[in-house]
Amino acid sequence: MIDNIVGFVVNTLFGSIYSVPVIYITIILLIKIFGIWKHKKNINNKVKCPNCDNSVKRISSNALDELYIKLSFNLFKFKRYTCFSCYWEGRLW
Repeated sequence: MIDNIVGFVVNTLFGSIYSVPVIYITIILLIKIFGIWKHKKNINNKVKCPNCDNSVKRISSNALDELYIKLSFNLFKFKRYTCFSCYWEGRLW
């Protein structure tokens, strides 16, 4: 009984090409809802570096950042930051 149910669910989710966008959108929504990879702020409401916890500064975005925003259906507003203490550079949302 349980084997049949599990088999049905797996075949339904992964059995066709139409399931790929549904899984992709589900993963994006779960990341947004649970705040995975969301940037942290310190006491002064400034964004903290993920490596050394110092304040980071905004830098200009590039075309790849815009592509990430479009691929996430504008759910994530990626911004590019750099840390002058540990020389980390990356995007956070």
